[in-house]
Amino acid sequence: MVLPPAPQPRFWKALVFAAIPVGFVLWTIFGRSTMPAWIGLLIWVAASVTVAGVIHSRMINDWRSKGHMNLYTFEQRNGVGRNVAVKEKERR
Repeated sequence: MVLPPAPQPRFWKALVFAAIPVGFVLWTIFGRSTMPAWIGLLIWVAASVTVAGVIHSRMINDWRSKGHMNLYTFEQRNGVGRNVAVKEKERR
């Protein structure tokens, strides 16, 4: 049986969740400065893309989630089929 590849995290989701806190931090730091708005916007975009890139690369390279994102791969590696009844003598 041919199964589709395991789902991968998306970069845009990491970007959405990184842009909001980065925006609050930059607003706190540069809120009362006389910096032009377009420079602040460029700093916000660059910082958001950088943080999202770090988050996305860590999610892709997370060794703990390699076999758990796809149930078939997880069951195949563990050698246990679905709904297998283990006898009482084999448990001990």
